[in-house]
Amino acid sequence: MLELNGEFGWMIHYRQATEQDREALFELHKLALGPYIDQIFGWNEAVQKQFFNDRFDANKLQWIVGNGLRVGVIAYQERDTGFYLESLEIYPAYQGKGYGSAAIQDIIQKAQRRSLPVELQVFKINPAIRLYRRLGFSVVNESDRHIQMRRMPEVNSRF
Repeated sequence: MLELNGEFGWMIHYRQATEQDREALFELHKLALGPYIDQIFGWNEAVQKQFFNDRFDANKLQWIVGNGLRVGVIAYQERDTGFYLESLEIYPAYQGKGYGSAAIQDIIQKAQRRSLPVELQVFKINPAIRLYRRLGFSVVNESDRHIQMRRMPEVNSRF
């Protein structure tokens, strides 16, 4: 269990998601990203549930736990060429409190130790883009709906 100091003095750690978490994770997905999906594609509960279930892999998902509460979930891939943030979803009540930032900084530190970049893709309308920029990510590609971002490793980093 990794513990990180958050921006507000609390600690976060991770807990492996399980198959039993499937429904809770779908509800989190709906709360965290549903408004953006609805604005871009329109929210169809049956379609979104099927899409979620088709992609669901509990082994890739880690609950972000802060102050003993599940505040969100994160999934990333560690590759030879870099780290890829697949998903970061924080419950709306905990957004803007530093939990997502702490989790991303954890990935940045892991990548930095291997001198690798971190990449992600985000909806253009998602305000989390500001967070990613603040953490050193730059836009590398854009489509009609998404922005691809990358954070290169720092030279002579303290990590």
